Amino acid sequence: MIELTEVINEVTFLLLEKLEDNIQKHVYARKRNPKKYKRRMWNGGLLGEWEMTRAVARGRQATAEVSESPELMHNIPEEYVHGSLYNTKYGLTDVREFISKMIIEGTSGHIFGEGYWTQERDFWSPTMQLLENGWIEKQIEKSFRKRGLKFQRIGKFSLG
Repeated sequence: MIELTEVINEVTFLLLEKLEDNIQKHVYARKRNPKKYKRRMWNGGLLGEWEMTRAVARGRQATAEVSESPELMHNIPEEYVHGSLYNTKYGLTDVREFISKMIIEGTSGHIFGEGYWTQERDFWSPTMQLLENGWIEKQIEKSFRKRGLKFQRIGKFSLG
């Protein structure tokens, strides 16, 4: 069972890296150095809010997760970091809970004024596409074979 959890940990970490790559590509690369605020990235920013749980084995299954933890992001509304003191329309000075959705859909509206951040910057769909196109299955098989473990696909692979 140790080998199975090692495989799942390795593949989950690869998925987390792909998610971070997509955030870099679709969110940060569009505007490298905003003038109004300092990018936090892994230190209180969007990149740092994603976590991976270690694999847990139960019977012949092992699971691990990549999840969002908005509370890990900084909230400094007076500096427009994941919030704004001037958001009188919505009454929210802290939007960390909604920030991923706002970035993906471009739905921040005028919370932070006008700018590129009001445009859709979808980092999620390309990540989910990896799961749908068989990438993760290939990574699991690769990880098994790397460890010299026999791999045989039986039935359909499922996520969730």
